[in-house]
Amino acid sequence: MAATHHESDRTDSDRPESDGSESDRPAPRRPRAARGLGDRIFRLQLTATGVVVLAIMAAVGLFLLLRAAQALRATGFSFLTTAEWQPDVHHFGIAAVLTGTVLIAAVAVALSVPLAVGTALFISDVTPRPLRRTLVTMVDLMAAVPSVVYGLWGLFFLQQHVIGLSRWLSDWFGWIPLFTVDGLWKEVRDRLRQPGGALSGGQQQRLCIARALAVRPRVLLMDEPCSALDPTSTRRVEETIHELADQVTVVIVTHNMQQAARVSQQCAFFLAEQGTPGGIVEHGPTEDIFGTPKDQRTADYVAGRFG
Repeated sequence: MAATHHESDRTDSDRPESDGSESDRPAPRRPRAARGLGDRIFRLQLTATGVVVLAIMAAVGLFLLLRAAQALRATGFSFLTTAEWQPDVHHFGIAAVLTGTVLIAAVAVALSVPLAVGTALFISDVTPRPLRRTLVTMVDLMAAVPSVVYGLWGLFFLQQHVIGLSRWLSDWFGWIPLFTVDGLWKEVRDRLRQPGGALSGGQQQRLCIARALAVRPRVLLMDEPCSALDPTSTRRVEETIHELADQVTVVIVTHNMQQAARVSQQCAFFLAEQGTPGGIVEHGPTEDIFGTPKDQRTADYVAGRFG
């Protein structure tokens, strides 16, 4: 006689044992919502925005590549090793700024990586659970705020408080190249609140040079920069000119022949004869102008026969 057993008639011993693996569990159901017209429009806008941003970045990169190709064809590999910047004669390079750029990047990485790792460990392992979400939100907000906001905050609020720190670092760690401070700052750092007229003539001259460099000019014109200075101040101004020669083209107007021979690489002799407008008599490398001039008037002026 045949007997039919229903599932409900089985005992616990008759049912197969489960090993508790993931395969025995029912797969979770994923809710699916129909996309409306607003969702499709929003998705289309995001896609279009991403495509436009990528296209703009590609166009900027292509533009920079094309412009850079002209410079690289003119200079070749020396573009990376040349410190001078004389594009008019195809003699220029980025060696003068490459060292500073690499140094700044290395310092930024050396400071940011330990700080980021320490912050992550502190939030995940030390911070109480109720505060973690708040700290994570603050970190995300710091990453979202544009760097220009931090720059303005540093300019208007932080800068006036770190002058003392920079002075302390220069005094005690000046033997480290990163903290070495030379030039005008070392001379006037204790008189920052005093009027500029209290500075010496040489210091005022170097301060004017510093203010002119703030706008990052390509050419810096100096009209008799040492005409009323003592020999020591003159030497310091000339040292400043030598330091700037790798960063900007410096044009000097001077009646001091010795100074022109000391600080210039290229020299031009201007002469205004009576009744005629002034003009260039001769120009060329400084060694040629002072050593083997081609024009007799240049030779007479350099030798001190007139002027």
